[in-house]
Amino acid sequence: MTGNTMNSSAHEEPHTIPDDAFEQYHLEQYRLVIVEDDFMIYKSLKYVINKHFPMIHIVGHCESVEEVITIISAEKPDIVLLDIQLRGGLSFKGLAEVQGRNFDCIVMSAQARFHYAQEAMRYGASEYLVKPFLPEDIIAALQTVMAKRKARLSQAILPPEIPSAAAPVSEEKPKPASLRVIIVDDEKAQRFALSQKITDIFHDRISIVAEAFSVDSAITAIQQGAPDIVFLDIDLIGGTGFDVLDVFPHRTFEVIIVSSHPHFAQQAFQYETLDYLVKPVEPEHLARAVERAFAAHRIKAENGGDAATTADTEAGTDDSINKSSKDYSAQAPTLAKNLAAQAGYWTFKASDKTLHSLAWEQIIRLEADGRNTIIYHTKGEPLTVSRSLQKCLADLPSSLFYLTHRSHAINRKHFVSARDYFATLSNGDRVDVSTRLWAKFVAEMLPKER
Repeated sequence: MTGNTMNSSAHEEPHTIPDDAFEQYHLEQYRLVIVEDDFMIYKSLKYVINKHFPMIHIVGHCESVEEVITIISAEKPDIVLLDIQLRGGLSFKGLAEVQGRNFDCIVMSAQARFHYAQEAMRYGASEYLVKPFLPEDIIAALQTVMAKRKARLSQAILPPEIPSAAAPVSEEKPKPASLRVIIVDDEKAQRFALSQKITDIFHDRISIVAEAFSVDSAITAIQQGAPDIVFLDIDLIGGTGFDVLDVFPHRTFEVIIVSSHPHFAQQAFQYETLDYLVKPVEPEHLARAVERAFAAHRIKAENGGDAATTADTEAGTDDSINKSSKDYSAQAPTLAKNLAAQAGYWTFKASDKTLHSLAWEQIIRLEADGRNTIIYHTKGEPLTVSRSLQKCLADLPSSLFYLTHRSHAINRKHFVSARDYFATLSNGDRVDVSTRLWAKFVAEMLPKER
């Protein structure tokens, strides 16, 4: 939206294709449409793409919802860079009306709202970038998308048409074969409630073959149960749902996240999950997600196997694709941090492997404890993180968190008073202030008392 959110010159430098790479570039051509209503951002994207991707041809630029329908339908791109908020409404509205959508979509948004990320996931987006992002972020996203697309095309497997998130569940479709389901949640009541909803909606179309409550039991259940769908909670005994997925890098099953926390949508994108449902799960949302799983299962059957797994296997034999995947992995922490910075919260794993998400305002102070850091907050008992204080502060805004001592950092919003080289906070704690920093600290925190 407004404001240039990429650090790149708008001046377009000519590029040349090396002679020894001409044949490779000739065989790997991609058509790309940019959907962005901020002209400076469009120019920056165009500059980065022209400079780093001579195999990509920008064939269209959309600034409104109406243009999305017209230009994408006419140009039939391979890749679409899609800003969510356009003149005339949300770009998803136009995307839903495009017929035969066999392209990969990279969503760009200045909003870190869960609803947008959830909708992008349901529309089949491959990546989700939160503005402001660096040129390296868009480069990594394009590399990843091209790698996956190349692997699919090498097997003559085209990307499936993206299902419309607004489309109702059709009752006229042929009855699909029964799919095997595993439910992973650390609360028995939640597992029971979800299984009841699944059974009520899908009856014999779904077979629940196992349930699990922890990271270890989930891994065992998946290995033994050969599921088609795994409903996966984030916060589990012994770790997180993402720890489970790390064990299955080339998975043959679809994953639907079911969580009380909407803050993990960015990580869910990195793991290519099918959908993200927030508890309590609405039956219509559940039905739509499972119908998408049925559609993906049919596509795999028609293609004679798992398209995603084939792509991963093919990627493993190609050095350039491996490099693309590594490049994207290196960018993932930056993207997640951008999302957190937009939303104003900090998500972290405590030393006991439990996952926590605290709004910045809920964090009172941080204290170094050897190689660990103790987090004092307003939601309950202090939490310990197996990271240094400096690494923790790297995830938090310096405008809000003040390092008063090599072992202490405070939240400015919880500061109450300062005296005799101590700062008093809203919970009554008194924190050391370095003698070297005292004068500066007093000047900044107590300007009227200078």
